[in-house]
Amino acid sequence: MILEIIFIVLLIGVWLSVREMPVILGPAVSSGVIRSVYIPVVLLLSILPALFLTDGIVLNIRTSFPIQDPFTILIITLSASVAMWAFSLFTKWSSFLYALAGSVLAYSVHSDSVDIASTYMWQSVVSWLAAPILCGALTVALFYGVKFLTDNSGVHLITLNRILRVLYVLSLALVIFSFSINNGSMIVAFTGPVSNLIRINVSGFVLGGEVLVWILFVILCLALYFKPVKERAASLSMKLFDINTETSVVIMFAVSFVLLLFSSDTLCSFIGLAATPVSPVHLSLSAIIGIGWIHKNVGMDKMEVTKSSISIIALPAFSFLITHMMLRIITINDSARSFDVTTFAIASVLFLLLAVIIYFYISRNRSSEKEKLKRAEDRNQFNELQ
Repeated sequence: MILEIIFIVLLIGVWLSVREMPVILGPAVSSGVIRSVYIPVVLLLSILPALFLTDGIVLNIRTSFPIQDPFTILIITLSASVAMWAFSLFTKWSSFLYALAGSVLAYSVHSDSVDIASTYMWQSVVSWLAAPILCGALTVALFYGVKFLTDNSGVHLITLNRILRVLYVLSLALVIFSFSINNGSMIVAFTGPVSNLIRINVSGFVLGGEVLVWILFVILCLALYFKPVKERAASLSMKLFDINTETSVVIMFAVSFVLLLFSSDTLCSFIGLAATPVSPVHLSLSAIIGIGWIHKNVGMDKMEVTKSSISIIALPAFSFLITHMMLRIITINDSARSFDVTTFAIASVLFLLLAVIIYFYISRNRSSEKEKLKRAEDRNQFNELQ
């Protein structure tokens, strides 16, 4: 049981760390205001207290998807991870949230509990569509607001630069904090049935299962930061976030506000929705497009934006398919688990075909990239000769 909860935390935590976190850290790395060596300290201080504000989303997920068997939860998260891995080969701007949503929907269909989950699912879909639009609009509004204040404040440039640096650190801490509340709540929600049974006494102070799960999540985030997260954030900062401190602050504040908004049941209830996780990847993408629209130069590959938009529908659908097959292959009941050999054979053939398709897709992309690079080198040589 404990081993299953560890695997669940690892699967969700790894994808949140390597897929979502580099995107929200991109503006921070780009501006260079804070040295990268201090970012882990900000991560630690921002993620730890977020646990105590995850109740809204956690309650909604557990109520809508009352999954009690830890092995079933492990199958769901594993299926979502496979779907996420496959899609990451097509686009880097996809979110693990959508893969997990497709998997839990497959469980609801498999267990005939769609009626319980239906209301929360449509509310979540509306939130996923509305959140990026709101983030883009808010980014534009904040940008013009900050620009107006800086142009008309009369504050000395040195003082203004110091204020922006303070706001930068605050916005970095806030975006990590809000991300931990909104997306980190999925870890607490899906480990609930097991973590509630765990208690550890440390010098008379009892640590509950949720606290232990959260500590494991924090350790995982810090460990992954020093290699894949840091490298991808640096790569994104060079490609997409080549921006000044003011714009970094604007993007991080906009993303933070939207994440916090959709983490609050009280605020969401005013518009007929419920607190739900939203994709920081697509929020950041929307914010970048908003900044690009202001400068009349959207620095995003249109094909990448298209693939990212398609992933909002295609990724949960693919995850749904994988999870449905897995739940058909491994039948779980209170007394035993059975294995369907026929379904397993069909699924194996389908996955083999998928692997072949992915292989040829990657090979074609690599050849295309090499051709583009060669043409660019030829143009440079031609220009030098002239």
